[in-house]
Amino acid sequence: LKDKGVVSDSCRAMIRDLGAMNIPEEKTCNVIKTVAKGLGLQVVDTVSARTVGRIMKEGGLASTIQLVSEIDNGKGLTLSSDGTTIRHRNYESRHINMKVPLYNGENAPENKFTTRFLGIGTAPNHTSNMQLHGLQKQVEMIYNVYNKSPLGENAPADAIAFPTYMLGLGSDHAEDQKRLSKLLLEWKIISTKQINGRRYMETTPLNDLLPIILDASTEKIEKVGGVSKWDALSEAEKDRLDGEAYKQLCLQFGEESWNKLSEEDRQQAQLFVWCGCSMHKEMNSVKGGAKAMARYWQDLNIQGPVKLMNRDNAAAVAMGSSLAADRANEVSEGGAVKLTSLAGAIFNHKDQKKGQQDTYRIFFEDRLGYRVDFPNTSSIRFQCHCIAASALLIHLPLYLEFLLLVRDKKENRNFNHMEHNVYVGLQDIPTLTELCVLSLYSQAISNPYMRKVRGSGDRRMNALDAGPLHHQLTTHISKLIDSPDLLLSSDASYITGSLDGQIWEQPEVFYAVQRMKDLLPHLAGCLVAFLKGALETWYRFMSEFADDGVIAALSRSEKDRLWIDTTNDVNEGALGTTRQMIHRAPNISLPKLNARMTYRKNDTRSFIEHSFNKPHQQAFLRAETRREDSAGIPMMGRKEEIAHDDAEVSRKRERDAARRANSDARIAILDTLQLELDIETLRHEIRTQIAWHRRHDNSIPPKKMLSKMKKDDLLQELIRIIRRLPA
Repeated sequence: LKDKGVVSDSCRAMIRDLGAMNIPEEKTCNVIKTVAKGLGLQVVDTVSARTVGRIMKEGGLASTIQLVSEIDNGKGLTLSSDGTTIRHRNYESRHINMKVPLYNGENAPENKFTTRFLGIGTAPNHTSNMQLHGLQKQVEMIYNVYNKSPLGENAPADAIAFPTYMLGLGSDHAEDQKRLSKLLLEWKIISTKQINGRRYMETTPLNDLLPIILDASTEKIEKVGGVSKWDALSEAEKDRLDGEAYKQLCLQFGEESWNKLSEEDRQQAQLFVWCGCSMHKEMNSVKGGAKAMARYWQDLNIQGPVKLMNRDNAAAVAMGSSLAADRANEVSEGGAVKLTSLAGAIFNHKDQKKGQQDTYRIFFEDRLGYRVDFPNTSSIRFQCHCIAASALLIHLPLYLEFLLLVRDKKENRNFNHMEHNVYVGLQDIPTLTELCVLSLYSQAISNPYMRKVRGSGDRRMNALDAGPLHHQLTTHISKLIDSPDLLLSSDASYITGSLDGQIWEQPEVFYAVQRMKDLLPHLAGCLVAFLKGALETWYRFMSEFADDGVIAALSRSEKDRLWIDTTNDVNEGALGTTRQMIHRAPNISLPKLNARMTYRKNDTRSFIEHSFNKPHQQAFLRAETRREDSAGIPMMGRKEEIAHDDAEVSRKRERDAARRANSDARIAILDTLQLELDIETLRHEIRTQIAWHRRHDNSIPPKKMLSKMKKDDLLQELIRIIRRLPA
């Protein structure tokens, strides 16, 4: 394993590969020895868990160098990101898509669009500005690492160029992501101007620039309070202010250069496309359809799905007519989605100590001859409610039988409240109607749509090319609205009913609906209502594909420059992996976690073997990893988070104190007032008098509502207030 006391490069590569497969650090050496023993070999040396951890970090460091090398060579990329909360900390995942060299395969094309993992980061909050700040910090960090490496010494890379390479963003449809897209575009434009300004300064004679530089220097010194204050600053602070002044000069000259660009060149320089995740489009279409389906029963004034109330609301309603009973009835829900949520909590609860869990699986294995898992509605997964609806319909008699078995196993032979709700819901005609609608929608629309947008390999789709698919989808939904018999008639076929004309994903659920349809008088109406709600939602969530939008205006050559994934699965998957790793190893540091994930996801082993295999390059990885280890980077990150929290709390407390002071001042003024009844005197202090009366009369409108009233109207309001006073 070692050469003159140092772990060999080949052994380091093996250890990194084992770490990428999530072999724990303390067991890595034992795994190596066990495999060697099985092969008839004897391993003499040992590698400590601490050394294994450092070797894994070396792989993460190599991945960082690889990223910057590929970014700088590709000169065009798109971003994707997502965030979540784990143990009350905000975690951000980021990926980029760009053309990268294929390190393996002689006959493969030289460059291919590939997804690279930037890593997982933490942030004090999930605001758009904080997400931008986190990305900027990460970019600065990876470029600093690269420029210190042997590759960077030979071919330095400039971090300011990174935003100019950005061509788009893929994300979910939240407003913070749309705002982030705008902030990224602003960053790109500012960086382009700074680069152009710097280029101008580097090519312009110094004598021509000197007056402007002197003015900027004078302004810089005046801002800190004069020469004496400037001289008192530390060298680090002076360097920081010099850097800011230089950036401002670059921006000033770059602005002039920007204004001279032709319209076509300016459009190319600010090319940036946003695309929303297709899975979120589909998920929201189901939500929109479910809301429309709930309104369907109300609009026709017919009995809808039975209310599946919780225990407290059911008790309030059972007590008879009262405000509490009316409120309980109003807030309680029923219907297919509510039923599938409750069923998921019973049959496959996310907490393994709750629900039926393996009892459910064993029962269905006995009855069906194979094990089944109920869709994870308890944790909320894409399509989980539609899949759960299909599962309930296909084996409806078995679910009723299983619930009775659960009941009769108990000493008191009673359902608990949730079990009773599911048992009742599975026999309620309107609820079964909604289950059928969810199932038909998944077979006709959701499953064919996801087969397209979730294609892999050669079937992988660029989101920029998904416009025709979405127009085909809305056209097909409109066709189903006009002719619901395409899904409901006895001779309905996947050829005309399914979005892609391919066989149903689950033919058995289609036949289950066919068997039940005669018992469901409102099935057609409910289906049409759902489809209308879904269609309206689709139109709202596919705005990026509008005929007058950015994507529609792209030329073929522009589309060939960029790639955005149709889904945000890579980021959601990375965050899920992070959650699992933190659960298994609560004390794992973020650098270690990122090293494992980036090394595996970015094929860094191939990069090291092909482009970073020289002895001095390997020596750099070892030395830089030791330096980063001693720097305490994870602790620095945690301190930054708590410092941000302290600063935010201080700002809020100061704001609260100022509000209290203003309120106390207003109260003090009102305390000195006396009731005034003279009209002429009132004209000069109308608002103050109204505020005085408001302290004793709750019916007076708040200050905000009266702020836009004219003076005469306010006077009339004050007169009305005075007339209400007791004699």
